[in-house]
Amino acid sequence: MRELSIDGKYTVDEAMIKELRDFEAGFATEDDTLSAIKSVYDKTGYVIDTHTAVAAFVQMNIEIENFKQQNNSCRYRQSVQICRKCA
Repeated sequence: MRELSIDGKYTVDEAMIKELRDFEAGFATEDDTLSAIKSVYDKTGYVIDTHTAVAAFVQMNIEIENFKQQNNSCRYRQSVQICRKCA
């Protein structure tokens, strides 16, 4: 990370590449994200944040074995849009 902050770039070496072989990625549009929030809410009664919703959407729409969701976002972000979709 120091390389990134000093040089503005980051090099991925062979050891890191080996660790990323099982890495999967996906994306969700804004509508997909809101639909995932509503889907989880309808099933569980729990309102998830938008970053978690993207991961939930990806998980629901592609098969990933041993899916692990990483989330580091604030749970109160974009609450107005979430409430509108769940209403």
